[in-house]
Amino acid sequence: MASVYTHVRVVAIDQALSLPEDRPSNVDWQRHDVNQGLEPYHGQFDIVHVRCIGAGITSYRALLEDASKCLKPGGLAIFIEGDFDLFDEDQKTIIVPAGEDHPEGSYLQKWMQGR
Repeated sequence: MASVYTHVRVVAIDQALSLPEDRPSNVDWQRHDVNQGLEPYHGQFDIVHVRCIGAGITSYRALLEDASKCLKPGGLAIFIEGDFDLFDEDQKTIIVPAGEDHPEGSYLQKWMQGR
C-alpha cells in the first residue's frame, strides 16, 4: 500500500522487526509488542490494517478492540484473518476450547476465542 500511495505516511508495527530490502521511504517501521497495548497509537490513524496476526498474541479479541482505538473519528479498521471457530471433521460441530471443564479441548480454539 505504501508503494502505491506514496503521498501517505504508513506506520508498520511488528514485534519481530525484519525489514524488507525494497521498503518504501514513506513507511515508519516500529518494533512494538501489541500485547503490551497500543495506547501510544490511540487516535492517530485514518486507517488501521491488522492481518495475519498469529502466534504470540495473548488475546486476539483484545487486540482488535485496542487496534480500533487507534483510529481517528470516522476512521476505517480492516481486519483480515481466518475464522475464529474451529470445526471437527464433519464441519458441523465447533471444537470445544480447552479448559478446566474440558481438558480434552483444543488449545488453539481457546486462544482464538481469547479465553
